Amino acid sequence: MTNQKSKAIKFLDTTSYDFSVKSENSPLCQILHLIPYSPNGPTHGGKIRANEISRVLARVDPNVEVISFGDADYKERAIQIDLLAIPRSLIGDLEMLQKDFELSSLEFPNLKMIVFEHPWLWYEVKSLKRKYPNVKIIYSSHNVEYQLKDEILLKYLGQRANSISEAIKSIEIEISNNVDRVIVVSQQDKDWYSQFTRLDPVLAKNGTRQRTSILNRDNRPIGSNALVIGSAHPPNIEGCLKFLSDPDLWLPNDAKIIVVGSLATALSPYWGHLRNRWGATCVEFIPDIDDLGLKELIDDSSVILLPIAYGGGTNLKTAEALVSGRPIVASPQAFRGFEEYLQSPYVNIAETNLDFKLKVTTRLIGKRIPSVDRNTSKLYWDSTLSSIEVAIQELING
Repeated sequence: MTNQKSKAIKFLDTTSYDFSVKSENSPLCQILHLIPYSPNGPTHGGKIRANEISRVLARVDPNVEVISFGDADYKERAIQIDLLAIPRSLIGDLEMLQKDFELSSLEFPNLKMIVFEHPWLWYEVKSLKRKYPNVKIIYSSHNVEYQLKDEILLKYLGQRANSISEAIKSIEIEISNNVDRVIVVSQQDKDWYSQFTRLDPVLAKNGTRQRTSILNRDNRPIGSNALVIGSAHPPNIEGCLKFLSDPDLWLPNDAKIIVVGSLATALSPYWGHLRNRWGATCVEFIPDIDDLGLKELIDDSSVILLPIAYGGGTNLKTAEALVSGRPIVASPQAFRGFEEYLQSPYVNIAETNLDFKLKVTTRLIGKRIPSVDRNTSKLYWDSTLSSIEVAIQELING
């Protein structure tokens, strides 16, 4: 296996989650962390969560090897999922099930545990388990994947999507039946996986890092900005198109929606077209921004928007919005796993297109709200992922 096939990556201790390559085949490796994301390209919620889990693993044992499979030259694998004629943008990581990464050709003589994110690398994990039969296996789930893929693909494939989602479901059940522990992000996901696991799934919700404001801006006159931060994920894209369409027809004068992240790139083709007449006068796209710039945007915003259309698991951006202390307007789906904050001051939930726009408008024309203390210390990663550290210690020492 050449270095081009898959590369181990070291997660750097930076708030921007940069990556750098390190050597493969570490003879000291005791915990192997497998991640189906490229070390390059946009940083999104899944990458951030995987990064934080790597930090937890390193606290348990410093001999952690992290391997990314995002950009790889690998062989075809014959399995029974027909992905022909499906746009590659929809297949995404699902396509990894069709590939053979030859991971079992690597040597890990001291390997004790494998932790893998998402179900897409299950065949690689099984090959390693055959080679190292005493190794412990932990599956880190970000969603009940078959449910999410079914929602996405149904819009494009109709009933053909059912056969694909059923194939993914069978893989998720097989994983649950065979691994030592499953990590989940929400109580709903825990309920589903617990039907198939030997031990209770480990609940470790999404979180965020502690946030500090750049400046005290609460008493400073600022523009009326509604901030949307997100990746180019179908539930995010479709949520914006559903809840925020035609802002030039309803946004207050001088107000602006600012879209940050790869979501901005994904939405830009819709501006200026009949479907959504979003003009440059009321929408600003910022595909790339550094951490300092993002903090300034958050501090300057009148309201943070979470227009998520559907999906499973929990939304990392919800944790970030809660910690920001800014007013929030969100769809119900955005607060899966964060229900305890629904009654917090200045958290507004809107179920319909019209209600969402009305609540955004109210926030933009109203008096600026000082930062709200929502008692969010338990949303920091050290707290949300503490259960993972306990579970891993138990497996290693058991």
